[in-house]
Amino acid sequence: MAQIFESQVDMVEKVVTEARERGEVTVADAHEAARSVVAQLEGQVLFAKLYNNTQRLDALWTNCLALLGATAPAR
Repeated sequence: MAQIFESQVDMVEKVVTEARERGEVTVADAHEAARSVVAQLEGQVLFAKLYNNTQRLDALWTNCLALLGATAPAR
């Protein structure tokens, strides 16, 4: 089970590292930031399942951006 989460962290870490290189996020440690994003995602999914309410996922993107010190891209 841990290997599944570590694989997710590795994928997210690559994206966070690229974003940091472009100056789009302000994290010091891309790996730990990726762990936080995965934990946020998994936790929100757990709450959505627990309350049988997918609206619990509405704040996910905004919260992940905040964890990374980023802002939402312009539309």
